[in-house]
Amino acid sequence: IFYEVFFIKFFLKKVFLQYLNFSCLCFLRFKRSKNYLKFF
Repeated sequence: IFYEVFFIKFFLKKVFLQYLNFSCLCFLRFKRSKNYLKFF
């Protein structure tokens, strides 16, 4: 059971970090583009 919990925590952390990375990239791209409508 301990290993399962560890694996789940590790997996969630990895996914969460990837999500944060993706959000930051989108945010930077959004800020960089002068035409905000292009983002949507």
